[in-house]
Amino acid sequence: MWERHNIMGQQALGNANYGEAENQFRLAVADLDSTNKWDPKLPQVLNNLANVLRQTGKHAEAETTYKRAIEIKEKVAGPFSQELVPILQNYAKLLKMMGKEQEATKIEKKAMALFSKT
Repeated sequence: MWERHNIMGQQALGNANYGEAENQFRLAVADLDSTNKWDPKLPQVLNNLANVLRQTGKHAEAETTYKRAIEIKEKVAGPFSQELVPILQNYAKLLKMMGKEQEATKIEKKAMALFSKT
């Protein structure tokens, strides 16, 4: 069921229907949370939700959501996984929007190091 909500959320986001996108991503997160709070699919859905929250100005909640996505991805894929890169990049965008330039630069450097890793 989470997959359907995630796809519907992406479609709504593509149509700039942010309210519906947020709702669908929240349903997808709830579905995954109900079975396994450390599900390897959860970070991507959390990243999608956080992106919507960032775009709609809900910065504090977006920050919490990105942090949770990073925490889960680090646990399931490892702290040096390249799978962290898109989440870290999106989190850095949020930090810049919030005026947290130093923290954003630190996150960007981590993302670049992971991306460059062979």
